[in-house]
Amino acid sequence: MMMSFLPSALAALPLCAAHYSPADIHVPGDHPTIAEAVAAATEGDTILIEAGTYRENNIFPSVPNLTIIGAVDADGFPAATIDGEGSANILIGIGVVGSNGVTLENIHFTGSLVSPLWIYQSDPVIRNCEFSDNTSTSPSDAAAVWASSSEALFESCRFFDNDAGQTGNIINLKGVTGLLGSDHGSPTFLGCAFEGNSSGHVVSTRFWDANFEQCAFLNNTAASVLSIHQGVLTMTENLLCSNTGTPIEGEWSDGGGNQFVDQCPGECQATNYCTASPNTVGAGVQINITGTPSIALNSFGLDATGGPPSQAGLFFHGPGTANQPFGEGVRCVSTPIMRVTPPIFFSSFGTASKQLNMNATALSNIQPADTRYFQLWYRDPAGGPFGFNLSNGLAITFCP
Repeated sequence: MMMSFLPSALAALPLCAAHYSPADIHVPGDHPTIAEAVAAATEGDTILIEAGTYRENNIFPSVPNLTIIGAVDADGFPAATIDGEGSANILIGIGVVGSNGVTLENIHFTGSLVSPLWIYQSDPVIRNCEFSDNTSTSPSDAAAVWASSSEALFESCRFFDNDAGQTGNIINLKGVTGLLGSDHGSPTFLGCAFEGNSSGHVVSTRFWDANFEQCAFLNNTAASVLSIHQGVLTMTENLLCSNTGTPIEGEWSDGGGNQFVDQCPGECQATNYCTASPNTVGAGVQINITGTPSIALNSFGLDATGGPPSQAGLFFHGPGTANQPFGEGVRCVSTPIMRVTPPIFFSSFGTASKQLNMNATALSNIQPADTRYFQLWYRDPAGGPFGFNLSNGLAITFCP
């Protein structure tokens, strides 16, 4: 009688193919460079990049659903920089076969000669990234992003101080000549900012559509800020102000809420409305705004003067005004109150500053035309029985 059996060594083998779970890959902990981490990645992995400057280029993801996330600073801005050092071209390229589903977050691209971010027939998500001090001299390339036949999504990205000469582009979006159709898709820029760039066009799109929503274009020098050729540009709640050149060249669709003005509007300014209470070093702490309170531009902050040296403080804001005694001062902000973390610390001269990030939890719900009321709580141990005081108030109305 014959017996059928599996040898013990064979019986121990799995009866189906092995399944690999997505993994986290740390740079430089697991691999010293981003390029090496990308080369080692498999489908669904996440690459986590520590704060620092990485002098690399020609990084080409080649597996699906790869996520690359850089560290952020205390205020939520990118702290991981890829620097082309003025000699490299493409820093990251997304378009290798099989690289669909890439997500990039919190990366600062700088020092590239041509197209630091290159996208070809792929639809990545680019979130909270910055592009600055990149250059390009050819109208067929770009100083920040070159993308062909892409439905990429850019969220809360900033493009500033890039130079594409008199004929080049900061963003160059392209389709296939003569093949534009109603279902070909379009890239979308949501809550992005373009400031201080110099180019023939800040954004150029040819044979491809594009969507811009709640974006800001300020202080750019270009023949036309946006240029469209055989495509449709959809604009919704965007701000274009203090630019040199034609705002839009070509066909575009007005989604409403857009502002096209020579000078940035007055609602982008702040107004003092509440008097500071005296403290142990003088008349009290005064807070003032720096920069422009544009949601998309995301480049404004708050300064404080007249504070007790080395003491901590915390900015907060609310939806309205109040007049409520609090500590040794008066709370001028109504509830519900949102605290803007982390805290600040006064210098030995009694000054402090904080750059505000509109993507932070305490600010992310603010919309264009909203007015919020800001104040600073700070410690003043020798100032009275409560040991803390409050600054003056600032009413800030935000623009797109």
